Amino acid sequence: MSFATCTILSLALLAAPPRPLRPGADEDGLPAEAAAVVDGSVLSEEAFCAFVGHEYRHEERAQQLTEVVIQQRLIEAEAERRGITIAAGELEERLRQLEAETERETGGTRSLASLFQEHGVAREQFLPFLRSTLLAEELVRLEFRLPPGSAVPYEKTNIWLQDHLARAVLRRSDLPPGTALTVNGLPVTDAEVGRNYLADQPHRKKDLLTEFVDSWLVEREAAKAGIELAAQDIESALAERDERVRGDARYAGASLEELLAKTGRDLAWLKESTRFRCQMLLERLVDLRHPGAELQAFYEREIEYFDRNFGPAVRLRAIFLRAGPEGAKSQGFAPRLYEDAEAELRALGARIAEGEVDFAEAARGRSEHASAARGGDLGFIDASHPSLGELARAGLAAAQDLVPLPPLRVAEGVFLGEVTERRPKPAFEEIKAQVRRKAAADLIQGWRDAADIRRADA
Repeated sequence: MSFATCTILSLALLAAPPRPLRPGADEDGLPAEAAAVVDGSVLSEEAFCAFVGHEYRHEERAQQLTEVVIQQRLIEAEAERRGITIAAGELEERLRQLEAETERETGGTRSLASLFQEHGVAREQFLPFLRSTLLAEELVRLEFRLPPGSAVPYEKTNIWLQDHLARAVLRRSDLPPGTALTVNGLPVTDAEVGRNYLADQPHRKKDLLTEFVDSWLVEREAAKAGIELAAQDIESALAERDERVRGDARYAGASLEELLAKTGRDLAWLKESTRFRCQMLLERLVDLRHPGAELQAFYEREIEYFDRNFGPAVRLRAIFLRAGPEGAKSQGFAPRLYEDAEAELRALGARIAEGEVDFAEAARGRSEHASAARGGDLGFIDASHPSLGELARAGLAAAQDLVPLPPLRVAEGVFLGEVTERRPKPAFEEIKAQVRRKAAADLIQGWRDAADIRRADA
């Protein structure tokens, strides 16, 4: 397939919005326009796309997809200014050319229809992009004084686009709600950005829909509790978060606004964020559910969870040797047997215990783990760690620090560890923020369990 045709197809398939979830109501009775139905209330696909578009439009992939839309807007605006139109017959003729070229270049093994099917794009959704491509070609012919109907080199189209992009007026602030940006005055909506992002990231749709439904549940419960957010509440929350950011050593004194700017966002975006608003509402709902000393009572009822996740921990350093069972070694997946690695580490541990060898130096020279560069330092590990929990438990039980622990087998090999520091179980006030997060998560899970939720992706 020619370079120009590949470019047309790849950009078109990238930019085409996803098909509607259903042509009509499905067997569970969900309306065609619904992303979900919660207790009889329809959460529309359009609202879901707008939610995703606003909350995630700063992500790199979303910005790349939006660049394609910006190009289309520039082409459409310039074509309208110059009175250029594309007849239906021209679209059909170009489609036939693309179909013939696709089959010719693939030796008849693939068709244009199969490409559409592979990417989940309907033919009707491809046509607007193809129309923009033909408009661009006409504009380039005018710009470079090419003969009518002549082939347009991709390089000239790219020059035309880059020139007009450089001169385009892109506005991303002080816009009406639901508008992500304008291109020479033409709007690109949050819903449009969200549709493209969901089409490009189908593996994320389930989690994003869960987030959208959860946000709706939070807003519903807040309304039932009579909780409303005034403009002053939002300003106070922003001021509190700004103070927290400025006081965090990780951000070297940067403000909240500066931190947002690094990811293409600003305070106006945050004020309109559904997730930000729901976070504020959820904080108030937690206060209603666990007023005063009740939050500490909740902590004590859930002490097993908090001990497991935030209980006492040890700082470990380790020497790791890759190893496996007989089959893994004989097939080349492991350089040594578990037994050989354990024997080697026991001998090394004895020399460390006698003071002949420094643990950190041995880790730098012998360990086959990423922590080798840090002298084997693994940081704080608690008993809930999925692979090193047993090593942490051994460290917690050890009577003395800086003495090698018995070797521990894991799936990929064997660890020899020792304790360098201990962290006691934190008091309630030290993990109060984590307690509030757990309380909030439990509230949301309770609302989910009590609601009749039907989703388009179920």
